[in-house]
Amino acid sequence: MIILKYIWKAATIFVAAFFIAIHSAGTAPQIIRDNRIQYLNGYPALGRGYNLHSNSLHSVCFQEIAKNDPTFDFKYDMTEINDEYLSHIRANDKNNIEANYLREFVEKYFQETDVTGWGDPVELKNYLVRLQVSNYYFSMNETRSPISVNAKRLIREQNYVNFFNSCGFYYIRSMGSFSSYLAILQFRSDPDNEKKNEDFVRDLEKGLFRFSHSKKEQDAFINEATRRGLKIYVNGIGLSKGSQAANIVPTDLEEFRAVVKNAFTMMQNPSAGYITQMEIVPWFENPEFHVALTKSLTELDDQRKQKKESKNSSINSTAEPNKQKESSASHYLRQRRLEANAGVITEINRVSNLQMEKYHLAMICKRMIYDKFINVWYIHNTRNQPMYDAKFTRFYNRENPNNEEARISLSDFVNTFQKYPPEIFLKHNKSFLYGNESMMKVKIPETTGALRCIHEIFAQGIDSVDSQRIPQCVQTMKYISEIHTSLFIKESQFIRQYCLPQPAELHYNEDGK
Repeated sequence: MIILKYIWKAATIFVAAFFIAIHSAGTAPQIIRDNRIQYLNGYPALGRGYNLHSNSLHSVCFQEIAKNDPTFDFKYDMTEINDEYLSHIRANDKNNIEANYLREFVEKYFQETDVTGWGDPVELKNYLVRLQVSNYYFSMNETRSPISVNAKRLIREQNYVNFFNSCGFYYIRSMGSFSSYLAILQFRSDPDNEKKNEDFVRDLEKGLFRFSHSKKEQDAFINEATRRGLKIYVNGIGLSKGSQAANIVPTDLEEFRAVVKNAFTMMQNPSAGYITQMEIVPWFENPEFHVALTKSLTELDDQRKQKKESKNSSINSTAEPNKQKESSASHYLRQRRLEANAGVITEINRVSNLQMEKYHLAMICKRMIYDKFINVWYIHNTRNQPMYDAKFTRFYNRENPNNEEARISLSDFVNTFQKYPPEIFLKHNKSFLYGNESMMKVKIPETTGALRCIHEIFAQGIDSVDSQRIPQCVQTMKYISEIHTSLFIKESQFIRQYCLPQPAELHYNEDGK
């Protein structure tokens, strides 16, 4: 009972929060700089549409986009990787994209000890060399970026829902990015002579940052680096495509300096870099959109007025000035209701598409498991055995491939599909849209699902009705919240983590010999 009470409370909060978010959308531009960018359904670009509620990208609805040149800063430094530095990068914000890349690279190649040819352990020194370029204010000039003809046509024809479905509720006005070239210089330490270690590090820094040095110094350093087994691990992030002659993979320290120069050149392209932040702007703040929408709503008023007059020719003409005044005063409220109701419809469409996407993905996943691993038999098999051992053949968890404990066996795959068959997603979709499967046979105004909510919004006026007062809409949003608090999330998690199947270990049965 306590658990059910908690789930009901969570669902109620979700529904309320969704309606508040819908009604507050469009209040002001926002800057997104957390890990939501990593979970987008595509690649962000200037002018591309965006939906804040579902963190999804939409089409570019501008005819052309005028871009401003960005500014940038850069850093080039060398740091020893020790316990203090490792603690520092591990404590960084897990939602920071730049910090995540740095931490993953260092943890992958950092090594404290090595073994000599005689089997003796030896201490290793690790130094991080980092060249990083950060771009800022790469933005579009809205005064020279007209909305596309087809997008304005959707507004003019009062096809508001399709506009927001195609263009999103926001668009990306500016972006920030970073490019990074990382290198770990790893070499054997001399345990009996710390001064020699310090001298080598000093020579290493000279080799990286000095513009000139004598051939004698260079030869002496190369000999010492060879004696210490100097290794260089490199990783480039967010580089633009350079010329074919550009080398970014060094084979020695002398080449490394030239590589850094080439990498820096590749980082200065405005389109280069890994996106770390984006400024999103509601369409309602775009002057061209605002003018087009105002004109469209005015035409909608005229159409409704003509329709009403055709039904009742006895409308009192003296009431017209007050009605006109009321329409003008409620113009802002109409825009907000239009955006909110379009948001509800867009969310319904998103959830329905997601359920069908899960259904098709689960079907493909199940078919692959059976076709490639279950129904595969030895041709000459006297024992009538399948080729793969179902208990010991294991598959990666795609979200955490390095975690061996998160891998599942072929038997687990089969058992899960028996417990949660793909058809369950189809059943969820029918219940979501119609209320239950039996309702599919009746007319939409008589159903109790999400389609009834959409019907009521259009019937009562997408710019007039408050969807929070439509019982079917409240019920639909509650249903969406329950998806996140019910067993349905387990079904979705399994598909997300293990489909399509990627084998980690293949174990074979005996071939009957």
